[in-house]
Amino acid sequence: MGIGLSKMDARFIQIALIAMTSLATTSATDIFLPSLPSMASYFQVSDAAAQLTVPICLLGSLIGGPILGVLSDSFPRKRVLILGLGIFLLGTALCAFSSSFSFLLMGRLIQGFGSIVSSVVGWAMVQDLYPGDSSAKIMSWMGSIICIAPLVAPGLGGYIHVTFGWQGSFVLLFLFAALAFLLMLFLIPTPKSLKQKEKLPPLNTIKIYGTIISNKLFVFYISFFSLLAFGEWCYLTLIPFYFENTLRLTPDVFGLYISGGASFYILGASLTSMILSRLGIIRTLYVGILLTLTGGTFLLFISLFASSFPLLITLAVGLYFLGTAIVWGPSVSKALQCFESTRGAASAVRSLFITAASVLGGIAGSVMDDSSIFLLSLFMLMMAIGCFVIFQKVQKIEVTVT
Repeated sequence: MGIGLSKMDARFIQIALIAMTSLATTSATDIFLPSLPSMASYFQVSDAAAQLTVPICLLGSLIGGPILGVLSDSFPRKRVLILGLGIFLLGTALCAFSSSFSFLLMGRLIQGFGSIVSSVVGWAMVQDLYPGDSSAKIMSWMGSIICIAPLVAPGLGGYIHVTFGWQGSFVLLFLFAALAFLLMLFLIPTPKSLKQKEKLPPLNTIKIYGTIISNKLFVFYISFFSLLAFGEWCYLTLIPFYFENTLRLTPDVFGLYISGGASFYILGASLTSMILSRLGIIRTLYVGILLTLTGGTFLLFISLFASSFPLLITLAVGLYFLGTAIVWGPSVSKALQCFESTRGAASAVRSLFITAASVLGGIAGSVMDDSSIFLLSLFMLMMAIGCFVIFQKVQKIEVTVT
């Protein structure tokens, strides 16, 4: 149970620990990317097989999301959050000490199952703590902290790989997540009563998910980040091999380029609060989508005329990531506002869509020819265009509702 704290202190500590947990679990998808080529050699598998370690982790998240979401609507969210983090620790330990490639894939699957808990349960807790539109700013602020993961992880992973080998990244993840686990265990208070947590029979659970998915506005809002995540993970899966095999860059160097593109995330997340204050949620989403369109178009141009310049690739992808970061907070807040009593399940569906898109993006990146970025740039641009089309529909629905 949590130690004695004032209501304000307890809320701040919960937000801080949710952000810390998100940092740990989000890093799992980025930190080992510079090690992928070496892992292929270590386990004596093909590059395409090694790339599957990315989507299989996301597949684990795909499985874990609905389960953890329902649990968080029936039990205290703290307990479910700790359960998921414990599963994440188990999977991370299995990855670090894998003796075979099959064992590594199993560890990544378990790791992914647990990692989704921060997205499903953590973000539902944020919406609980900050009702209405106020959560959009909080989520954007938290996003600027969580963006440290994609900003630092690949570059850090490259140096860890050079110093300790590919296992070092997983060991570091385990230690950081273990610290978050212990702090959460003792600092986040557990509700003394479960009056607001009604345990739902399986059939009712299925009906709840059906109701959530049938909400058109909710689906549109979660589609924004889902589409952009498809393009993002297609890029993250393919680009290490393009940098190493085609541009002949070393892991520590191309890890910095990957981190450089991801650094635009923290810029976007930092700017979102200011943009929200001036433009409101709907116009802020529009700004973010326009930036992703610009980045996708720029990357397509680079793929045709300047594909051997990693800095230009980083700048183009950075614009795409900048827009994605701005879309993140407002789209999550508006989606979760569609529901209240089943917010945990709604958060699970949101994560399910995003994770499914990420899995498909990772698979697409693993089967693409990594000697070129033309197809990659085309895919990323298509995702941005899809967001723009959906935004037009959202505007019409919002006008009708108001």
